[in-house]
Amino acid sequence: DLVISAAGRTAYELAATATPALLIASIDHERPTARTFAEKGTALAVDDWNEDAVRKNLSRLLSDVGLRETMRRNGPKIIDDRGRQRVAGLLAGLAALLAFSVAAAARAPRMSDPESSHPRSST
Repeated sequence: DLVISAAGRTAYELAATATPALLIASIDHERPTARTFAEKGTALAVDDWNEDAVRKNLSRLLSDVGLRETMRRNGPKIIDDRGRQRVAGLLAGLAALLAFSVAAAARAPRMSDPESSHPRSST
């Protein structure tokens, strides 16, 4: 019915699966994610592991069925479900770049062995 989680990538999965959450920003780079999901109405957010804030927000989530239902409805609305297409597009672009680089390298003149290109003195 609800999840308590760090505010990392799991926050996106929770929103996509319409799972109400209490997100705990345990490290600095998670704070913007936690705040954004809270602003979008998919989760409640707590900075750091503040026991009082966790207890207060968890109690709120447990006692407010309407809040959890709103979070369930809001979650999928903010996730566009096009991540697979974006990753596939990036991989296709990288594959094309790699193919171009390999073809260019195959056409490039080869440098001869430095040892064989210098005359040796005969002393």
